[in-house]
Amino acid sequence: MPAYLLGGIEGNVVLVGADNKRTLLGQHQDIVVHVSFFKKDQFAISSSMDAVHKIWDLRTHQLAATIYLFSEDEGYVITTPDGRFDGNANGFEYILLHR
Repeated sequence: MPAYLLGGIEGNVVLVGADNKRTLLGQHQDIVVHVSFFKKDQFAISSSMDAVHKIWDLRTHQLAATIYLFSEDEGYVITTPDGRFDGNANGFEYILLHR
């Protein structure tokens, strides 16, 4: 069971176990300002100053999804590492999809 999460100015998201072992989950491109556990500690979410939120699967230590928020018009887009995506019409105005 995880003990706590760390985030900071380097953009790193670090999981610290009960044994004090540190595991780098991944990185943001900006300063991490929030980290939190959810879903009975199976997942974590991290948020950075550039309005990007990442969901981490704590069982695999892998990125599960990335959420991009566009506050000007309440747009959002969510993507997964395997290429799936969803969002609202306002969010899709901000992205370019290509193969």
